[in-house]
Amino acid sequence: AGFGGGSSNAATALWAANQFSGCLATEKELQEWSSEIGSDIPFFFSHGAAYCTGRGEIVQDLPPPISFDLPMVLIKPPQACSTAEVYKRLRLDQAISIDPLTLLEKISREGISQDVCVNDLESPAFEVLPSLKRLKQRIIAAGCGQYDAVFMSGSG
Repeated sequence: AGFGGGSSNAATALWAANQFSGCLATEKELQEWSSEIGSDIPFFFSHGAAYCTGRGEIVQDLPPPISFDLPMVLIKPPQACSTAEVYKRLRLDQAISIDPLTLLEKISREGISQDVCVNDLESPAFEVLPSLKRLKQRIIAAGCGQYDAVFMSGSG
């Protein structure tokens, strides 16, 4: 569904195999090895909040920018969105040029808002699956300004 379920399962399987083997590898080694399986698996060896660079395999732990008890609603529409198709339509010349660390600092200071919740894959995902854009518009309209932010996670 694009929320990291498969990657977190892979990280857990590596961690469990290491535990059952007598902890032969450090968590740092597991994190490095996991990047060969999938780019976002190393994140799941972080401490809950992290800044990821490279393909996602370079992980720097951060203090959580928001409280873990902040209410959030996740919506998973029944339609699938091809990640490969989304990336094919990504135009890097139109990517947001704000430094992610600057956004994290702003979130830490001011909280969640629509201007700090950015995802360069949102527009291409809307091209691939126009119903995603309509869904976002319906959620924003139904919220009547009550939501701090409405944004897409991952590649759709």
